[in-house]
Amino acid sequence: MRTNGFDFHMQLARGEVEWTDSRVRDTFANWRRLIDMGGFVADHQNYSWQEALPFIVNGEATAYLIGNFAVPHLREAGLTDDQIDFYQFPAIHEGMPMGEDAPTDTFHISSGATNVAAAQEFLRFVTSAEVQGRINGPDGLGQLPINANASVADDEFIQQGFEMLSQNATGGIAQFFDRDFPAEMAALGMEGLQEFMVIPDNLDDILNRLESARQRIYE
Repeated sequence: MRTNGFDFHMQLARGEVEWTDSRVRDTFANWRRLIDMGGFVADHQNYSWQEALPFIVNGEATAYLIGNFAVPHLREAGLTDDQIDFYQFPAIHEGMPMGEDAPTDTFHISSGATNVAAAQEFLRFVTSAEVQGRINGPDGLGQLPINANASVADDEFIQQGFEMLSQNATGGIAQFFDRDFPAEMAALGMEGLQEFMVIPDNLDDILNRLESARQRIYE
């Protein structure tokens, strides 16, 4: 989204763009700059997001591309709010609207539900402004509510995230990679992205494989 914008990202997710497109390659070129400069911890591919948190806590890493859900764990590990900061992923191209990833958790009614009316009433209840404010408050999930009229927790980082999404995400809001793309394409795509981080010279093979998968999956 920083290299080509939100609309291009969604076109790729819908299978409308070839993975071998020069604009996709531009994205990987920007990514490779970080790899070549040694911007990632060693053996990063072997850590879950939880297992990687100690690198931040111990001062061995200075930044983590991750959501607010990590903040309570950093606090529990002993970091104070004076030691934690939050910033929007920086722009690459001046003037390009800033799209963001902001995945939304959702409630669903089972297709086999026998009491649909009660389920619908529950959905109205749980997504109401009052309940969303309580669920996402400091004693709950500590996240941003999905109801625009709900109160936002009085937490420094939650407030910063709210400001970013409501005022500075002018390009559009996407979900996680594996939510924007069909399941099979997402799985193959993430395997390719992980391979690129470990062996960036494999880029041509990775993109060719993903393009073959795109042609098969979206037909």
